[in-house]
Amino acid sequence: MMKRFFFLFGLIAAGCLLEGCATPNYFPLKNPKFSQQDSKSSRNVVVFPFEVGVQYEPFATQNSQAKAVQKSDEAETYALDALKEELLHYGYTVTDYVTKKEFRKDDLEEDERLIIMAEILNEYQSASYSIRDNLMEEKGKDFDYSVGIRVQELNRYFSPPPDVYALVYVDGYVQNLVAFEQNSFNTVEAILSLGMSQLGQTANDVLSMDLVLIDAKTGDILWLNNYSRLARSILVPGHIHEAVKQILASLNKSQGSQ
Repeated sequence: MMKRFFFLFGLIAAGCLLEGCATPNYFPLKNPKFSQQDSKSSRNVVVFPFEVGVQYEPFATQNSQAKAVQKSDEAETYALDALKEELLHYGYTVTDYVTKKEFRKDDLEEDERLIIMAEILNEYQSASYSIRDNLMEEKGKDFDYSVGIRVQELNRYFSPPPDVYALVYVDGYVQNLVAFEQNSFNTVEAILSLGMSQLGQTANDVLSMDLVLIDAKTGDILWLNNYSRLARSILVPGHIHEAVKQILASLNKSQGSQ
């Protein structure tokens, strides 16, 4: 999946940071049209349903796929809450969010709104390959990619209609999926028996996140930024909030509200 591409690149970038290798960072990527948007005091944002991937060490029975799904749902809530709060500082108001559970419903083919969303996500996946392949050549300049104008059809399903759609990808590697839970598995003795030295996140945990803004009128990919850090856990709300805050730090307030 697309988030795996970003996650793997995040791992490489984080590894280079530790090893001291020089890796060009051309992010955030910004469409030149971004600063030419219509002047508005605030911009409405609809957040697409997004997956939160939790990769883990299956060293014990409590590190199960069911536990990973539970932690994924929790992390999704953390990320959405952080987005709502932090985007406000830049003149963006999250007016709607389609949950991933709704996106997975059995009668998906009967919901035109979700069908269009799925097509837009596929278009972004195709565009992301071009972004990746051309990144070193373009060096972040003349960034001009689109998911197509079918976004215009999607706008009628939301009230108020959005100015921008946000796509979010969150991925994390976690050693201890039961971190911070009060149960028999999380005693000091149990954790030490697994070769771990702490109850919470470990130095080997990785948190990776990508945020994409798409123009709701044209389908242009306006802005793209990413974040990846070692010793940050997808289990910790504060770490996810920090990721969102740092991703948005390069989003000038004048680009959301003028």
